[in-house]
Amino acid sequence: MEITIPENLSFNHNFLNHVLKHCIVDTNFLRKIRPFLEPKLFKIKERSFLLELVYNYYDEFKQAPQDDFELIFEEQREDISDALYKKCSRIIDNLSEIKTSNSEYILNNIHKALKHFAIEEAIVKSAQLCKAHEYEEAKGIFLKALREHDNVKPEFYDFYADKTYVPARVEGKTYKFKTLVKPVDDMIGGINPTWVTIILGATKAGKTRWLIELAVASQVQGLNCLFVSLEMNKEQIDNAFDQTVGFLGDKPGQKIETMSYKKGQWCKVKMEVPTIYDIQLVAKNRKKLRSHGGKLVISDQTGIKFNYINLESLIDEIEQTKGIIFDIVIIDYLGEMGKTERGQNKKQTIAANISGIKMIGKEKNLIMITAEQGNRKAMRSNVFHSDLVADAIEPIWVADLVLAICQSDEEELENLYRMFVAEYRHGEKHKIATLVRDLSIGQIALGEGKLKKKRKYQLISGLEDY
Repeated sequence: MEITIPENLSFNHNFLNHVLKHCIVDTNFLRKIRPFLEPKLFKIKERSFLLELVYNYYDEFKQAPQDDFELIFEEQREDISDALYKKCSRIIDNLSEIKTSNSEYILNNIHKALKHFAIEEAIVKSAQLCKAHEYEEAKGIFLKALREHDNVKPEFYDFYADKTYVPARVEGKTYKFKTLVKPVDDMIGGINPTWVTIILGATKAGKTRWLIELAVASQVQGLNCLFVSLEMNKEQIDNAFDQTVGFLGDKPGQKIETMSYKKGQWCKVKMEVPTIYDIQLVAKNRKKLRSHGGKLVISDQTGIKFNYINLESLIDEIEQTKGIIFDIVIIDYLGEMGKTERGQNKKQTIAANISGIKMIGKEKNLIMITAEQGNRKAMRSNVFHSDLVADAIEPIWVADLVLAICQSDEEELENLYRMFVAEYRHGEKHKIATLVRDLSIGQIALGEGKLKKKRKYQLISGLEDY
């Protein structure tokens, strides 16, 4: 069936660059948009020209050009003007700077726009038919427009003919994102888009530090991350991130109690360490992290009743103004998010916001990570189960993965804690990793640890004691 695209369908230049990038490197993406996205919609002549080259290649070979693209372009050198060649070359340079891009989000945006215009067109046609008393036909046209472009995914596919699984498996990309904390990754494997991950912890357990650790891990993996702080102001955020990125202290010219690895084990020592006040070192560390290709955008929303509606607007605004399409969004933290409508109590506010976060992740194909506080019992518990959350249990029902920070008094003295898989929709739960941390230099997970005086913690009936 031929799809008619309205002339006034419009996307911004950055968005179209991301579309073109995916067309060049991703056969599955190209296959989905080839039937309906015309080159003339790409705003400028040079971008339309490049897309035509991609389409011609696909029509002949049934795959994206990938590494052959620049060769295909150079073959056109003698047949196009110098001006067009230079403009196309600039666009290709811009495409090379796109290190990561959210293909499902881009596809969803295209289909959302198509649906919008299809409905507009159906309203006009339905009105004309209603005038002529053709009510059933008017109803059919409008319902068809509502159904069209609802879902990027096909309604069915041939199991034997479909090859869309091949690229990810060949590259071994079972998960899009890893925590880069080996014991934790060994337990959960990794985290994928549309998942909601919650870090549970009692007061001062290290929830924010874990969220910062994950934001830094996203940069090492070349992903685009939005970190929203509802508790820390800009200065506090910068200090905390620089500590984590560089293993730096925040007390200049002082000896501090920190952790050192000696004779096969972690032990406490008192020594002077480099600090965040060494500006050149901080700049060097930031430059090194940036070299991995990810983008880190931080939003200080302290003092603002910031809810999931504001979050979605913020993501859209950054895409439109800065051209950044995110892979992962981290919110610190769920309990500080604002009401979504008047008259909500704390429980209702949390429930509404976690549902909204889940919806945003699904619509934009994002990894969503946040944290939730434990109740008073959690502060005294050796194992933080998901029923010890404060205010609302709804986030646990919505989440795909719940990681709980557990720590006994003995472990706290030795800078140890346990990361407990409280809930896991996609794998085995109730696993435990014992980790060494050193918050004096911003490190939530220096490595694996072991309590000197081993103590048993009762988990759940049927599971082994720790």
